[in-house]
Amino acid sequence: MNNLNTDSFIDKYILNNFLDKWQKTVDMMAKLYNVPAGLIMKKDEESLEVLISSKTEGNPYNIKDKMKLFSGLYCEEVINTKNILHIKNALEDERWINNPDLKYNMISYLGIPIKWPDGNIFGTICILDTKEREYSSVYKELIYQFKDIIEGDLRNIIYQYEITEKVNELEKNRQAYEKLIEVMPEANILIKDNKIKSANEAAYKLLAIDKKEDIIGTDMLSIIKYCDNINLNEIIKGVEEKGFVRGVQGSITRLDGDKLYLEFSSTFTEFKGEKYILLIMKDITDKIKSDQIKMQLQKEIETDRLRTEFFSNISHELRTPVNIIYSAVQVIERDYNQKHIDKIGKYNKIIKQNCYRLIRVINNLIDITKIDLGCFKSNLNIHNIVNLIEEITFSVSPYIKLNNMNVVFDTEVEEKYIECDTDLIKRIMLNLLSNAIKYGKSDGNIYINIYDKDSKVDISIKDDGIGIAKNKQNTIFDRFIQEDRSFTRKCEGSGIGLSLVKAFVELQGGTITLESEEGIGSEFTISFPNKEFYKEDSIIEKDILITDIIDKANIEFSDIY
Repeated sequence: MNNLNTDSFIDKYILNNFLDKWQKTVDMMAKLYNVPAGLIMKKDEESLEVLISSKTEGNPYNIKDKMKLFSGLYCEEVINTKNILHIKNALEDERWINNPDLKYNMISYLGIPIKWPDGNIFGTICILDTKEREYSSVYKELIYQFKDIIEGDLRNIIYQYEITEKVNELEKNRQAYEKLIEVMPEANILIKDNKIKSANEAAYKLLAIDKKEDIIGTDMLSIIKYCDNINLNEIIKGVEEKGFVRGVQGSITRLDGDKLYLEFSSTFTEFKGEKYILLIMKDITDKIKSDQIKMQLQKEIETDRLRTEFFSNISHELRTPVNIIYSAVQVIERDYNQKHIDKIGKYNKIIKQNCYRLIRVINNLIDITKIDLGCFKSNLNIHNIVNLIEEITFSVSPYIKLNNMNVVFDTEVEEKYIECDTDLIKRIMLNLLSNAIKYGKSDGNIYINIYDKDSKVDISIKDDGIGIAKNKQNTIFDRFIQEDRSFTRKCEGSGIGLSLVKAFVELQGGTITLESEEGIGSEFTISFPNKEFYKEDSIIEKDILITDIIDKANIEFSDIY
């Protein structure tokens, strides 16, 4: 970076923007190392110049001091080797006998080269002391960090120089520049001191401004009714801090009430020796609306696909048990005619199970329709949730064991009264237990736990089955969704079970969440508000009928085979 065309700009830019920052950096460095002198040295063709000198007691170096190259300076060695240099005591090394730094009694040194982005040497950053100093690896690493700060600023300087050069090329011909701005299809506005100084024809058209005098000299926000999700002041601030802003999207409402979606870009420019902010606005309203229509169309296509798949599942769910019942009836008629009465009981059991399947599908369809119409009513009362969950668990435990699985029930409290609907709790639990069986493994486990927390009561249903894929977990409670959609899947289902469970939980003021990992298992957690209810608040409860739970279980478990 020794090009003479760049030197004046860079020196001026460093002076205006970074000297104060570098001074504070060097002062802090000298203080941390507890030395009299911290320096940033800048190299030119014939000498080394003190660019920054720490304001510390005993520092003999002054800003703008120059020392000729090839005079034996410590910093020369750093520049020549392009490596860190640590001198513990120069008096013990005859290489430094003619070093000009020794006239200040600076016998110890730690310095490192500072490089431009292209790898050329800018200068050095160093510390010097009148005492013998041996610096540990920690202190050496620290000076690298100070070096990184300066080199980061140098990258910004070069980037700003390149931008300025490009802007200057445009400004070499004022008329050509003005014409270029005017004919650009994007709206362009020149701003200075937060006031509009100039705008092209596209800007007037975009903002629906009839007369130039209506906006020249005004604040940008005064020509817009309001900004919906964009902060123009932040864009201006971003330019002042970074030199440019690119591709910020947002919407505005014009004074005539029309809403536009715009893409904003901005940078500094100079005109007649003055600095302006150039604000460029590109109308992307058509693109945004097109994208919104496309997204809505994709959403409707996906909904239609799910609905089609749902009706296909429902058709299968209805047709299969009817076919089985019909076949069983035919076999019963045959055995009855042949006097094989002892076989009829087996087929009656098949008919009964498939009737349960039909009842389950029909109940789910009726309930989901009622919920959609807003006419499903829950029967909320105060109940002992611990007793209710325990009874449900132990009522279905024989069925779980029949499927070669184990169930474990545990609770933090023996009694906990909450506001709930016992029938909905039964259906929720039976549905989740049914899923745990369907997607569990032989000799697997189902864990049911109740936790009494400060603001909520948690009911956890956890299994060690196949788990649910990460990409399916966000949609598992959506309508018509099945985690396993293959024709060879383990069990039947319409894809509305978990959406109903979620709806039933929310009808009681609760929430349901899922945590799952493929191959490890799944945990559903139902949370209800933990309010201060006691036994005397509850309705007089009859014993929970085991037969009622078993009947509901027969219906809920009917699609497991």
